[in-house]
Amino acid sequence: MRTIRRTLTAAALAAPLALAGCGEAAPQVPPSAAQWRDCTTDEFDELPGPLARLRGSGGEALTVKVGPESGPCAGGLLVRDGSGVAGVDVAPLDLDPTTARVVTLASHGGEPRQLLRVDGGSHPRGGFQPHLFALYDGITEVTLDGGPLLPFVATDGGAAPMTARCDDSGGIAVLTATTSEPPGVVLAWDVRRTTYTVEDGEAQSAGTQQIRDHAADPVLRKEIPELFEPTALLADCSVRP
Repeated sequence: MRTIRRTLTAAALAAPLALAGCGEAAPQVPPSAAQWRDCTTDEFDELPGPLARLRGSGGEALTVKVGPESGPCAGGLLVRDGSGVAGVDVAPLDLDPTTARVVTLASHGGEPRQLLRVDGGSHPRGGFQPHLFALYDGITEVTLDGGPLLPFVATDGGAAPMTARCDDSGGIAVLTATTSEPPGVVLAWDVRRTTYTVEDGEAQSAGTQQIRDHAADPVLRKEIPELFEPTALLADCSVRP
């Protein structure tokens, strides 16, 4: 679930054109007017950070910051653009800012788009939930059917192998493995790759392909080692800000 906050206040949207005289310019929103909740541009500038600089589809690079626990900017993942401060409510996600990574998607001629990956806090069962954010309507979480695009990453040793890569087409490929049937003497895996396009903050499946059939566990660990390494998620296309 995501919460997208408007980037203009109701006061700005309701600029009193009707009260302005003929030929009189409508009042402008002052630079420090509240844009996301009660967070002003002045208050945004005073926040520590930045968490990252993120480039959108138009090539613009915006500063991303995390709101504090209290105050007018609390609970938000925030960006500042020419209109003011925009944000998305991330308080329920328990994000760990130290896990922030900028994910650069493949480009074909234009400016490469970037996403921001930040993981949720440690889970009691052992693991974490990765979250991806895009510059759209300010900033928003990239979702698939209303939930995070990337699967939960279990670190307790009991989860099936999984990883994600940036696809050459400009999307994200999620690789998942399931135990082959019927079981043999040696543990074997079937591996499927599902490619997702990311547009306007939403992911859509572009197709699934089986890329390994009954691959023996030792062989698969050599051929696709990142399946067995939770920290390798999007390692081919992400860097720490």
